[in-house]
Amino acid sequence: LGIYWDTNNDYFCFSINFTFSSIITKSSLLSGAAKLFDPLGWLSPTTIVAKIIFQKLWKTKLDWNDTQPEEMQREWINFRSKLKHLEDIKISRWLGYHSTGSTVDLHAFSDASQSAYAAVVYTRVIIESGNVFINLLQAKTKVAPIKTETIPRLELSALWQNKYNCYCMDKELFD
Repeated sequence: LGIYWDTNNDYFCFSINFTFSSIITKSSLLSGAAKLFDPLGWLSPTTIVAKIIFQKLWKTKLDWNDTQPEEMQREWINFRSKLKHLEDIKISRWLGYHSTGSTVDLHAFSDASQSAYAAVVYTRVIIESGNVFINLLQAKTKVAPIKTETIPRLELSALWQNKYNCYCMDKELFD
């Protein structure tokens, strides 16, 4: 599905071997964006760009198989030309946790803009020797609603999403 575990170095990485349609329509764009399999949100800074582009296309009110405006096509082509760089991302599988003598903290951040809002959760593990390990656990992004919302309201939405993520992860990881 595009996420690989490098067993020699114990990290997750991504493989981007997509073929895209040369004709850019809502249908082909949605198909291309869906190829980015990212269940834990590690690629959120990238996937949110695809979601924003798709929302812009939706606002054009063209049919699913209509060719999109030139500007939208350029934006999509520019986006997908940079996807190969995702193969440089490496996410450590090991969080640094030891069953004895470790302190584990969850750190959550959220933010919003007129285009989107996001939430992210990191772990901070301190082991007995004093070494600190900080790792990305999960991130979530959502495109801002088409109906204009204030930034504070969007930030509250992001904060609510983060609260839910932290609660679920705390139960799953440390029970």
